[in-house]
Amino acid sequence: MGLEMWVIIAIIAVLFIGKLLFSSSQTKGNSKKDKEDKESEKLDEELEDYDYLDDITGRDDKWWI
Repeated sequence: MGLEMWVIIAIIAVLFIGKLLFSSSQTKGNSKKDKEDKESEKLDEELEDYDYLDDITGRDDKWWI
């Protein structure tokens, strides 16, 4: 019975460590995506500011659109 108990404990430990590694890799992926989302939102806000200034000045100086 001693050997069987150690095998069960080893299997549980491997599953637990695997779960920890998997969850930490997902967290890294999420933080990278969150950073990209924040940068994209910032760019959108800057472009909205340009649109607002164009409405005030009556000019459209965005040649790239």
